[in-house]
Amino acid sequence: MFKGNLADPARHDPISRIGLLKGKLETMGYREAVDELDLMEDELGVTVSLHEEAKLTFVLLGRLSQTPNLVIMGKTECYPRTG
Repeated sequence: MFKGNLADPARHDPISRIGLLKGKLETMGYREAVDELDLMEDELGVTVSLHEEAKLTFVLLGRLSQTPNLVIMGKTECYPRTG
């Protein structure tokens, strides 16, 4: 998990930064796993991106009024051990 604060959230909108990160993940084969409208609030942006082949999920959160302004969480599915 990564947590960070932008020095000037009013100038560097954390919610827009989440959109940029989501776009980058999409170029790497990720797809939106949860409809953004289900998670939308005025000062909060959340997106969930899933890469089905790699079995990786990222939750990206940006918020204006609370710190940390940016939160990035990654999750992988556990694979059963063989042998």
